[in-house]
Amino acid sequence: MSEIVFKHDTMKSWLGHVMAYVLNEAIKGKEFQGFKLVEGRSVRKYTSEDDILKVLKDKGFEENLLLKPVELLGITAMEKLVGKAKLEEFVGNYIVKLPGNPTLVPESDKRQAISSDVLSTLNLAERSMMRKSEKEL
Repeated sequence: MSEIVFKHDTMKSWLGHVMAYVLNEAIKGKEFQGFKLVEGRSVRKYTSEDDILKVLKDKGFEENLLLKPVELLGITAMEKLVGKAKLEEFVGNYIVKLPGNPTLVPESDKRQAISSDVLSTLNLAERSMMRKSEKEL
């Protein structure tokens, strides 16, 4: 089982190339038994936010209900704006680094392994599953 997991990245990359090739060929008109070419997930988009805002305000909707609240830049963008050291100096006590999701890597990886005590104490496996299910929502 370890050998398969160890080769995961290579297999995933190879399969990605195969899928890209098949998709490209299907777009060119080639048919593959058991598969068909369909339109993927589409995204709706406003053509003119200003016009939509004007029309809805004219219809009696309040502007503050139609617009998203202003939000802070993300940490990386804020570091670029303020400077990494200055941001740490000014507001470092308001920034926390949460543990990353557990991930399986080869033993040669330089990161320290998560001990079973830490894993059960922090309940990382449960949090990982919660994060995954939140992304799927």
